[in-house]
Amino acid sequence: MNEQTERRRAISDIPGIVVRCIVFFVFIFLTAAFQSSFFGAAGFFGSVPDLVLCAVLAVAISDGEKSGAICGIAGGVLTGAMGGGGTAFLPLFYCLIGYFAGYIASRTIRKNLISWTVYIVPAAFLRMCYGALYMAVAGDQAHFGRILSSMLLPEFVLTVVFSYLIYFVSFIVMLPLRSGRDRRGKTENE
Repeated sequence: MNEQTERRRAISDIPGIVVRCIVFFVFIFLTAAFQSSFFGAAGFFGSVPDLVLCAVLAVAISDGEKSGAICGIAGGVLTGAMGGGGTAFLPLFYCLIGYFAGYIASRTIRKNLISWTVYIVPAAFLRMCYGALYMAVAGDQAHFGRILSSMLLPEFVLTVVFSYLIYFVSFIVMLPLRSGRDRRGKTENE
């Protein structure tokens, strides 16, 4: 392909890119709002599941590492703005999770419900480690065993359990984006 054809293709992809960015941002925003409002008020087992982490993973797995990283930054900023803890490094943490999950998903592991478990369990574990590190740096004087049993482990379990809800919602939300991309790919190859 010559340079002019690639430039035309890049320009013709701009509306699709804008639509994807809007859909991803709205998805991340609504997930962060739901996490901070409903789950923040409900407080299952004294903890709140990290739904934004699940949403960032869903975007990264379905659209790749660049979208995952950008949505990770947005998710971290939104979580911090809506009252989540550990706001200083949370955008960086979500960005790295989104990037590496998207990178791995685009090169190795297939995208299905079983592979979702392969992604969410380590991500939720890393989030639990991030929470423990944040509490240690913040100078929380509570006993680590109590913090682990009353906050970190329930957050880990709730994040993994509710991640399947986010997985199915993301599948429905991103279905039109995938079908549009598939149609564009078929027309370009014909």
